Amino acid sequence: MAGTGMPSSPYLRDYVTSGVAGVPTELFPNGFYRFSRRSFTTQDVFILSVVMVRRDEDFTVVRGFESVQAMSVQDLPTATSAREFRGMVMRQENGIVILVSRKNAMTSSFNYLSPVPSFDNNFWVGYVTRTIPETVGGLRATRMVYEYLGPNVADALPVARKSGFHTADELPPFHRRLLQPDVPFG
Repeated sequence: MAGTGMPSSPYLRDYVTSGVAGVPTELFPNGFYRFSRRSFTTQDVFILSVVMVRRDEDFTVVRGFESVQAMSVQDLPTATSAREFRGMVMRQENGIVILVSRKNAMTSSFNYLSPVPSFDNNFWVGYVTRTIPETVGGLRATRMVYEYLGPNVADALPVARKSGFHTADELPPFHRRLLQPDVPFG
């Protein structure tokens, strides 16, 4: 792992980094995913967006973009470079963890997902937390759903065009069921 940019300290090897290398594609395949979650800033609004997952050497990485709407609501720049986020995927006993940051680690989030039995085995559910001080308004943790769309850009583009804010009724039905919008996150 030396020289790859991933933590390689012997001190962390058997703890943190053992889950970073070699995430099986059977557990979390390469390709595009639609994700949904409650907005951190507006309680009755949900975010739908798309991320791409791929392997970079022996590591699984994620790349996506915040919606223009989400950035505008927070008075943040809406340029593509400001909206981009990247992250790394780690294996956990019953699922995966995704640590995501915007450029220069401006903001970060911690995502935990576990597979959901479904017809195509293409759903993961869990939660996401954002790294903000307790004094800042809005949510800091909420449920999240990932849905595997496949490896083809053609499968992701129609979904990506619908990225942004949505009401609970506008969520895909299985996303709405897994997010449990009427049940407080605990």
